Amino acid sequence: MDSRNAEDKRKYNDFLSRCIQKRWERIELGRDFTHPFKHVHSLLKTSSYPLSAYILLIQAMQNEINAVIRRPVFRRLMGRNADREIVNMLTVRFNMRGEITESRKVGLVDPLQIWCYLCDPDAHEWRFKFKLEGSLKIHLTNMFEHFIPGDDASAVKERAEVLKEWQEFYTHGGKYRHVFDKPIPEPVSEEDHEENNKSIKIKDVQEWVERTGGMERRFEFFNCYFPTSKFFRKVAEPLLSMKCVGSMDAERAAKPLKHDIITQERNRLGNDKAEVLLRVQTNLKYLSKIHHPDWEKPKE
Repeated sequence: MDSRNAEDKRKYNDFLSRCIQKRWERIELGRDFTHPFKHVHSLLKTSSYPLSAYILLIQAMQNEINAVIRRPVFRRLMGRNADREIVNMLTVRFNMRGEITESRKVGLVDPLQIWCYLCDPDAHEWRFKFKLEGSLKIHLTNMFEHFIPGDDASAVKERAEVLKEWQEFYTHGGKYRHVFDKPIPEPVSEEDHEENNKSIKIKDVQEWVERTGGMERRFEFFNCYFPTSKFFRKVAEPLLSMKCVGSMDAERAAKPLKHDIITQERNRLGNDKAEVLLRVQTNLKYLSKIHHPDWEKPKE
């Protein structure tokens, strides 16, 4: 405070004079409420954080937020219906089935993140802790139709072959019988499964990722045991190649849309074509780094 000028000191003293116990309690409650958001964001921007852990982090974040707003002190400090208002505001964000929300609010979960979880070789540890929302059959059908499109006989046959291999992978049967370090946990009742799902914490997911390794571990499993597997090459490899990124990284990747692609001179460019051009630019950038690591973009 000694380094502050008189006007700043007056503002700080005025603020502190109004900070009665109830106000401090509100500040502390606000800190606890926002901490899960901050914690998850700090993990997602970590290098090589597997995207298969994303759906688990979202469930854990929802659990920790619910724990804060269910405190008796929450209603006393924030108002009688404050918890209900927050639930109504955030529920649409937690679209745990990956469906597109009907409102303008964007959900936190995308089908790709669910598919990543279904292809993770260490996800079986969560089999009866995390409860996957929606129909497993629908998730699988959408996943295989996305990576093996087509209605002709060959595409249908290939999807059936990949589905059979995934079932062996999921149940630790067939050629996957002896390659997993840990067995599938014992089944639990529906009620216990629901309670286990509500008890998942962010630190539980963080410890699981640290113990099992990042993206590299996921590739080591398949590259070691089944490098030519059709399930791996067609479905798991492209999914497990994706990693989590922070919000600024996502914005940075999309910036060429504004500066290089959809410019004032090309403002009639359609969204679909703009997306294709963005993908081309991104791929060329990475190819340039691989083949010409010392190349730098010329300064204008």
